[in-house]
Amino acid sequence: SHADLKFKASENNNNNKEEDITNVCKVIEGTNQIMIYDTKLKKIIKKKLKLQKNPHGYTKFPLGCRTVLVGEKLYITGGKDAFIEYPNCLIYDNKSEKIKRIMDMRNPRSYHTMIFNEVFETMMVVGGEHNYTVEIFDPLSNRWQELPELNVPRAIPLFYFDEGRGNMYVLFGIEGDYQKPIYTDSVEILDLTEINQTS
Repeated sequence: SHADLKFKASENNNNNKEEDITNVCKVIEGTNQIMIYDTKLKKIIKKKLKLQKNPHGYTKFPLGCRTVLVGEKLYITGGKDAFIEYPNCLIYDNKSEKIKRIMDMRNPRSYHTMIFNEVFETMMVVGGEHNYTVEIFDPLSNRWQELPELNVPRAIPLFYFDEGRGNMYVLFGIEGDYQKPIYTDSVEILDLTEINQTS
């Protein structure tokens, strides 16, 4: 039964194949720090990064920024402070321990959803606070491309890609302000095969 299941503290046990799992990274919003869970050492490592207004766009990771780890590279997009929403896209390389700013998104956004689509080998960002827009980033060309807008603007939507059909599903999320949540039960579907034929 579920009542019998318990979390246990991680042990330094090398008998399992966790070496195949990449490290897990997370930025700490409102700071210049990043946390990395090293799967080989089985411990969390905190690092302070030298974020600078120029070239990175800010000195602390903004609220509502989003991250995705692809191999050893952590992509960091968007976020906001008391004054503006950011279109920024940064990459932190875990091996070289360097962070750089690459091409900005076409739309500033915060509290969005971001995933790496392994089929198209692109980064996808969806919605955000009061945001209808959807974009994909191609790391090879270093370019963002806009996809059709959502019908319902939403923060932190769930995202599902049906590889077999080529459909992208955007589900639920928060309409309006992230701090005053009004949840939507809206589901939207985008046929990416049609976009590939018209591009």
